[in-house]
Amino acid sequence: MPTSSNEGLLKLIQGISLFKGFTPQEAQAVLRVAKSRKCEARQIIYNAGDPSTEMLILAKGSLIVQSEKGVNIARIEPGESVGEIGVMTDAPRSARVIAAEESVGLVIQKKELMHLLKSEKDLCIKFQTNVIDLLARRLRSTDKLVDTLAGEKRT
Repeated sequence: MPTSSNEGLLKLIQGISLFKGFTPQEAQAVLRVAKSRKCEARQIIYNAGDPSTEMLILAKGSLIVQSEKGVNIARIEPGESVGEIGVMTDAPRSARVIAAEESVGLVIQKKELMHLLKSEKDLCIKFQTNVIDLLARRLRSTDKLVDTLAGEKRT
């Protein structure tokens, strides 16, 4: 019988856009490969240029994503993830990620994720579709930011 903690984590996984459309069994498969990680406030979690060996799903707290020049470019809230694109593309980390406060996340190692995706074809298709959707949303957001900044420079 699942524990209330396990049920809470299952709901967290099912509420994340990367896992949209996952069945309870598929979400459980994700939980089986995830490990909990606690981060202290101001702790650097990832540095730009580091190898992308894992992704993190934030369960509690908040994270700040910074450019290589130290500019804050995003705030990650519970239910959001970081590192998923690098894990899928083998690209090094593109930004620094810092815990804005004491935070708890679920970490999925690339090796474990790739094994899961290879062994569960339906899960793999859903995950890849969700990653594409995430990239499209981020691109639209970046386009809006560029338009805003371009408008500010003209005035």
